[in-house]
Amino acid sequence: MRNPEVYQHLYNPYDLNVPQIKILEWIKPHSRILEFGCASGRVSRLLRDRLHCSVVGVETDSVLARVAEGVCEKVVQGDIETDEVWAQVRGQYDYVLYLDVLEHLRDPWQVLQISREQCFNPETKLIVSIPNVLVWHTRKELLFGRFEYHSSGTLDNTHLRFFTLRTATKMLEESRFEILRLDITWYLPILSALYGNWLRLANPNAAKQLRKKLGLAASLAPFLEQFSPSDHLGWVRLCNRMLGIPARIWPGLFGNHFVFMAELSQREK
Repeated sequence: MRNPEVYQHLYNPYDLNVPQIKILEWIKPHSRILEFGCASGRVSRLLRDRLHCSVVGVETDSVLARVAEGVCEKVVQGDIETDEVWAQVRGQYDYVLYLDVLEHLRDPWQVLQISREQCFNPETKLIVSIPNVLVWHTRKELLFGRFEYHSSGTLDNTHLRFFTLRTATKMLEESRFEILRLDITWYLPILSALYGNWLRLANPNAAKQLRKKLGLAASLAPFLEQFSPSDHLGWVRLCNRMLGIPARIWPGLFGNHFVFMAELSQREK
């Protein structure tokens, strides 16, 4: 079961290794957007506040949908694999977002087909993020004979479908979309945890908690805070790009998410 509280936590705006933050650089300001799986409106809020976009959200959870109503132009509460939802979102959009959504569906191929028919014009862009089931930590579990679901992550207990880069690409192409852009978020042993803790320094409360954790080494805190990501976004970009090299070379092993931008294939236009 989904835990609504998890989906109310805001994204770290400096974490360029998260698909929901990464795609903000792909979207043009003042766009009209349809976001499937909007949860509490975490991404919708960023789209509204940073890019001045209007967002129509779709969410299955009634609690989260009510929260998202304070952010979105409109929120449709319901299952996107039902006709009732499509009747309420049918229209023209600049972007249609499926951010960590398709793997939760019974038939994502059919959903992509319906969205293509109901919500796309020749200029509409599709943005999709999909977790990589072959990332190294899942391979490690399989190596030791374990395939256990968790409350979040690649083996989230609400995932019904699992994808690799090849099968995710094939799904989009079979659904008659042409891929325009591909990016890959990375997940590396030890380095991902260090990178995450560094990004937390941009949050004053998180930085305060870090000082407590340092204990006797608390004198290091002012030095660490001098390198807060909020003051050195250029370093964040460089660090993220350098750490992402292994994922670009071995996407099946170190890629955490595959992030696509696509449009209707030529025969659909």
